[in-house]
Amino acid sequence: MIKAKGLIIVAGSLESGGAEKNLLVFVKYLIQKNFIPIKLVSLSGGTLIDEYRSLGIDPIILNTNSTKKAFLKIIRFVRSHNNYNVYGSISQINMLLAFLKYTNLITNRVIVRESSIASERNKRQRLPFIYSLVYRHLYNSLDCIICQSKIMSEDLIKNYRLRKSLINIVPNPIEEQVCQQKILFKKKRKKNSEFNVLFVGRFVQYKGIEKLKRLVSESNNRVWFYIFGNGPMKSDFCQFIERENYSKFVKTIDFDPNPFVFEKKKFDCLVILSDYEGFPNVALQAISYNIPVICLKGPNGLLDLIDCFPAIRFCNNEVSIVSEFENISDISPAEFYKAKNTILNKHNLTKSMSNLTKIVCKK
Repeated sequence: MIKAKGLIIVAGSLESGGAEKNLLVFVKYLIQKNFIPIKLVSLSGGTLIDEYRSLGIDPIILNTNSTKKAFLKIIRFVRSHNNYNVYGSISQINMLLAFLKYTNLITNRVIVRESSIASERNKRQRLPFIYSLVYRHLYNSLDCIICQSKIMSEDLIKNYRLRKSLINIVPNPIEEQVCQQKILFKKKRKKNSEFNVLFVGRFVQYKGIEKLKRLVSESNNRVWFYIFGNGPMKSDFCQFIERENYSKFVKTIDFDPNPFVFEKKKFDCLVILSDYEGFPNVALQAISYNIPVICLKGPNGLLDLIDCFPAIRFCNNEVSIVSEFENISDISPAEFYKAKNTILNKHNLTKSMSNLTKIVCKK
């Protein structure tokens, strides 16, 4: 492969979200392989900035949350490195890069990674028709679009008429330090014993916070909820818990980089209630810790793993999830490990990062 002279990564922030963590994993891989010089530009800083500096990368922080305000700075920087490839990994940055490429304001090879199901996210924006116009008319100017799952790829082709040849599917990787941990499968739960449910996600509408309220309400007092995350809807959720006297059974905890080992608790399952998901990394992490995943059916990249029962189970609504809690204790460890190994193989870090590197770094 003929490599580009270097790679410019344009990020939205350096906080500890799913897309940001995936980006850090990719950068670590490139540094480890000493593959290509990297320049990192971010609209704002965040908790991951020290990790980048420890890798020898000093991020250029533009100190803004607006792509409009960063517009000229990004153009100047990219044009001053016109023999570098450019890589974006969140929608606002990707839309800006598509515009720059379409108008020939930059001539670099531009690759973007989509972080969610575009049509589902775009229709929830304040001006959805603007998003649709950009995707439909500007995205075909890009050199490559990377999707995390099949449903994301199909969404772009069906709803925005993007060329199939433009899109590559690269599954999200599971970090090796998670996979290598020796974690015993939880012993069969005794009838009527405490059942521990894990929920991890930002307290925003599309993550299913209202559904989480209903799930808590439908569950009996043997079901304990451990809910990790922050966000604008957290205060309202906590008030609901207090008002309905669920405090004994529901524990809300701030963001934790590794909630799976919280207080050495043995979790019985992880629930995912999002209205849509490109591909939730938290599900991969849970399975690597031998925690089964229960997910609501809907636009979700986890549908790529629909055959990996009993590691992943799909339900129609909150009531059916509560019923599924009773079936978790019947999981055969042998069947779980078989499904888990299939998932780990598909989302192998070296395989995913090698494929991503070939796409992003070629000249």
